[in-house]
Parts: sequence; structure tokens; C-alpha cells
Amino acid sequence: FQAEDGIRDIGVTGVQTCALPILNDKDWTISGTWKRSENPDNADEMAGIFIRRGLHTGIVYRKPDMIMINFWYVENEEEKYADRILFYKDQTFWDEPHLFTLNWDSQTFTYELWIDDELVNKETLGGKLRDYVNSPYFIGAADTKGEFSWAQECYTDFFMVSGKKLNGKVCNKFRKNIKKNVKPNKYGFNIVDKEPLGLLACFDFENETPYKFWDITGNNNHLMKHCKALEML
Repeated sequence: FQAEDGIRDIGVTGVQTCALPILNDKDWTISGTWKRSENPDNADEMAGIFIRRGLHTGIVYRKPDMIMINFWYVENEEEKYADRILFYKDQTFWDEPHLFTLNWDSQTFTYELWIDDELVNKETLGGKLRDYVNSPYFIGAADTKGEFSWAQECYTDFFMVSGKKLNGKVCNKFRKNIKKNVKPNKYGFNIVDKEPLGLLACFDFENETPYKFWDITGNNNHLMKHCKALEML
């Protein structure tokens, strides 16, 4: 992906601890900025905006102008698959970063997709989401067949996971004002106030090591960079 100071990598993987199991049977929200590559040669035919390992629950970009929403859910003890495709024919849409927000209501089995401040799709499924325990999410890539794939040189500067159902307007307002909510803790790390939005993980991509981006909630749900060094560990 691309941050403000240039190209760094093409994908990151969210990992373990408390955030991911909660996304199975409770309310949740995932929200992040994304912009496709300006160079078609640096992009696969499809690219994960953010999606769980194995093409399960998330949002995918498909050339040249499609967004695909994916869900696996359980209805009457039978696993079923739901996907929806949205077209954005206006090419200027893809020339700017947008905030993609996907939320889930665990009581009504209803999801919403917001883009920036607009609700663009809402649907009630026939049952609860399939339980993937702590299977990781990928940002700017995917893991469709047990290997790193569906990646492209893209842009992001914000990503969050919440244990509450939040709409896109709330997430976008928080994103725009995130610097006002980040303060150094006693150890000198920048930490955001996680309580109002029920944040499980949050990233401004300004706090990093060679291998990961720090979760600024203090919950230690860090993003691991996908690179050759990691493959050697």
C-alpha cells in the first residue's frame, strides 16, 4: 500500500488476540480508507480492500469498476454464501481514496456497507456468520487459497475495528479528527481513546516497526506487514 511518504508494501495482515474472535457472533464494524493503484501493472485482477482469509466476510475491488461484498453465514445448520456486486462507472470515483465501512448487527443478521458518509447497501441474511475463530483479516490483499494473493499497490491511511455497530458517518468523523484523539501514554506511545467507539484495533499508519504497524488502541492487535522477511520467519 501507499502511505503519505510513498510506497512501502502491498498488503498487511491483521492478527489474533481479542479483536478477531469477537467478529464472529457479536456486533462489529470494520472501516478503512482505500484507493486503487494508479499503475494497472501493479494490480491483480481483483484486490482485497479488507477481507478475511479464504474470501470470507469483507470487501473486494475488481477491475475496472466493481466492488464485491462477501459473506459466509449459517442458516438452519447449513453454510451459505452471499455476495453483492456494486458498480462505480464514474472513473473519478477511483481516483480518490474513500472510506469503506462494513458493519454487522448480530441480532437481526443485517449488514450495512457505507462509502464515506453514504449508506450504499443494506441486507438481512438468513442466519449468523460462520465462525472463523481468529482467522486474520487482510488489508490491500487477500488469502483466497492459503497463500498471499489479490494484492495491489494501493493507498490507505486509516483502519479500525470496533465491537459496536457504527455507521459510516461516525467512522468518517472519527477518522477526520483522529489526531485530536491521539495522545502519548506514560511510555511515550501514541494511544487513541478507544472507549467511545468500542475500538478493538485502530491504525493511523504512523507508528510502525520494520515488520508491523502498531495498534494505537493499546489492545496489541497489530498489523503485520507482508514481505519477504516475514515469509522467512
